[in-house]
Amino acid sequence: MSKGNRIMAFQYRGFREINTFRELYPKPLMYIHPNAAASLGIESGERVRLRTRFGALEIEVAISDEVREDSVRVTHGREESNANRLAGLEHSDLISGFP
Repeated sequence: MSKGNRIMAFQYRGFREINTFRELYPKPLMYIHPNAAASLGIESGERVRLRTRFGALEIEVAISDEVREDSVRVTHGREESNANRLAGLEHSDLISGFP
């Protein structure tokens, strides 16, 4: 899973409340390769529950062939889809603190 997927208009948490940008990107998405989605019976626009042993979140699906077939990509910086909940904080990098 990639949890640092940046959207062009947003950097970190900045610019999230600017209406023009929110209209361009109104919701968080989980991107998945078409073949992986088909094998799991997932369709674009469907909400799924993404879960690891550390946590879970519900998120809308977008189909994209820009994602590896064995991975998913979650958009960055949206509290309602905070992918850090899926990583587990006990495995943070000792220097940066990133999960």
